[in-house]
Amino acid sequence: MTINRSAKKGLTILGLMIPFISLFLISKLFLSDIYLFEWTARHHYLFLWVAVILLVLIDRVHLATALTIGNVVGVLVGQFLGDLIRNQSLSQITPEMSGEEVHRLSHHPGFEIWLATIGVCFLVVVVKNIFWRFGKKL
Repeated sequence: MTINRSAKKGLTILGLMIPFISLFLISKLFLSDIYLFEWTARHHYLFLWVAVILLVLIDRVHLATALTIGNVVGVLVGQFLGDLIRNQSLSQITPEMSGEEVHRLSHHPGFEIWLATIGVCFLVVVVKNIFWRFGKKL
């Protein structure tokens, strides 16, 4: 039995949306008091899932997969590494510090880590595609 192109794209989109939907539901139901999980769910993952759908529709499944993986890994790493960095920074606060310094040291870098992880995953696939195309032409 052969699956036509439209059905295959639909199944691919469904498969790539499952991590977004799962993470959203887990974030809303169980992790709503944890910074990055709450923030990304509230902001709909910056509509990254729309880019994933569009990439699948234009046959860039590897890039769509990279964004999906980057999102899930980025939220997890961003939250937990961000907590570690923030807690380390909070331990450096002294009573003599200015309000600006206290605020800077209180910053949670989870958002930046999340975006960087997505960017790195995306960039890895872009570079892989460039080398793959270049290698085919040789």
